[in-house]
Amino acid sequence: MANATQSRIAGVGTVQIHMFDKVVQTVTRVGHVPGLKRNLISLGPLDAKGYRCSSQGGVLNVSNGAMVVLKGEISRGLYQLIGNL
Repeated sequence: MANATQSRIAGVGTVQIHMFDKVVQTVTRVGHVPGLKRNLISLGPLDAKGYRCSSQGGVLNVSNGAMVVLKGEISRGLYQLIGNL
């Protein structure tokens, strides 16, 4: 974690993210950490699965081929998802 602490994952599952363009993306093998106040998406595992992560001008795009699957805007040093769970 960013604050140098560790948290236990209580379970692993699948979530659906409702994106900015009304498309619903499914993210699998998501860890659930009880008590975590914000949802976090780690870019490392996405990169390992072949997704492309790029950022410029305060906007992060995660794409699979030509399709943007996740998009975020920077806020207080962290990218926040444009969309909701």
